[in-house]
Amino acid sequence: MANTDLNLMELIISTERHLLNLGYTKKYRDNLNRVYRKLIKYASLKEINQMSYELLKTFSMEEYGIDINKHIPNRDYVVRSLQMLLDYQNSGHISSRRVPLKTFPSSFSDFFENYYESTSFDKADITLKTYHNQLRNIAGFFEDCGLQDISQVDEAVIRNFATFLSKYSQSHASRHISILSHMMKYAYENAYHTRDLSSACIKVKTFRDSNVPFILTHDEVEKLLDSIDRSTIMGKRDYAILTLAARTGLRTGDIQNLRLSSFRWDKNTIEVMQSKTRKTLVLPLLEDVGLAIIDYIKFSRPQSDSDFLFLGTRAPFAPMKSPMNRIVKKYMQMIGIADLESKRPGLHTLRHSLASRLLEENISLTVISDVLGHSNSNTTKRYLKVDLEKLLSCALEVPHV
Repeated sequence: MANTDLNLMELIISTERHLLNLGYTKKYRDNLNRVYRKLIKYASLKEINQMSYELLKTFSMEEYGIDINKHIPNRDYVVRSLQMLLDYQNSGHISSRRVPLKTFPSSFSDFFENYYESTSFDKADITLKTYHNQLRNIAGFFEDCGLQDISQVDEAVIRNFATFLSKYSQSHASRHISILSHMMKYAYENAYHTRDLSSACIKVKTFRDSNVPFILTHDEVEKLLDSIDRSTIMGKRDYAILTLAARTGLRTGDIQNLRLSSFRWDKNTIEVMQSKTRKTLVLPLLEDVGLAIIDYIKFSRPQSDSDFLFLGTRAPFAPMKSPMNRIVKKYMQMIGIADLESKRPGLHTLRHSLASRLLEENISLTVISDVLGHSNSNTTKRYLKVDLEKLLSCALEVPHV
C-alpha cells in the first residue's frame, strides 16, 4: 500500500520501523539514519514538508555531490537510503537491492513517458526494464545532440544516431533503430512532430539465429555440477539452481520466478507460468532435481513466508535476481572452460546444452520444443546447427576435377 499521504518526517519514521521489522542490522540502519537526519535538516531549511524525487535529487547533489542515478563507490549507501524512501512511499515495500532512480532527460520526459506508457502495456514484465533502458539510450543521445524537444529531430540526427550505433552489435543497433522508427511515427500521429520520419530510420538487417549457440557437452555439464561444494549453504543453493537449469532447460527468468507452489510433489511435476510466453509449462520433476530442491529448502533457504523458491541471503530475503548467470560463469572457470568473455555464459548455456543433447539422442523437434516451452517449433530449429555430427553426415563428397 502506498504511503503518499505521509509527510517527510512521518515517512522516514515509518520506513525505519519497516526496516527494523524486515531484519536489517542496527549498523546498517544507523548508516541510513545519518542520511535521513541530514535530509530532514535540508528539507527544513528549504521549508519543504513533503517527500519527492526532486527533493532527493537536489539533496543528494548539494549535500553529497553525487547523482542519485549513478553508482558511487563507498557512497552507494546514500543512494540506497533515498531509494528506500521512494520505495516505501510509492508501494509500502522496499526492494531487495539498489535500483537506479533513472528517468528520462527532463527536456524529453513528457514525450518519452507518454510513449513508454502507450507501448509497454503488452510487453512481458521481464522485458520492461530493457525496453525502458533502450528508450533512455535514445533520449540521452538526443540530449547529447543539444536537442530540447522531439520536434527538433530531423534526418541528420537520425543518420548520426545510426552512425553512433555502428560500434555496437547488429542486434543492438537493429532494436534501437526499430524503436526509433516506431517512435517517430508515433510523434507524428500524436502531433509531437510535423513530419513522419519513420521512413528515415533505415532498418538494420539481421539474420535470426545466425550464431551457433555456445553449449557444453554432457560430460562438461556433469563435471560442472560435480564441482559444486554441496556442504555449504551457498553450494546447496548453486547446485539447486544449476541442476534445475541443466535438467529442465528453464529460462533464467522462469527459475528466478519459481515458487514453492510450483512444485507439485504429489504429481512429480513442476508447473511454471513462463515469463516470456505467458503460457503454463508442465515439466516432470526428475529425482535429482527434487533432491537438490529439498536439500536447498531444508538446509540453505532463509526462513521466510515468501512463496518464491530462491531468496537472497540478506534481509529482507526478497526473490533472488541478478547473480544467477554469474554462478554459471564461476563454476565454468573452476572446471577450466576457456574464453568465457566471448562465449557470454549463463543459465541459457545449460538450456542450449540440454536442447543439443536431446537432439543427439534423436528426440524429435516437437518434443524438444515442448520441453523448452517454445511457442513455435521453428525457434527450436536453431539447435540443428549445433549437431555437427549429423550435419557432417549430410555433406556431399566434393567431386574430383
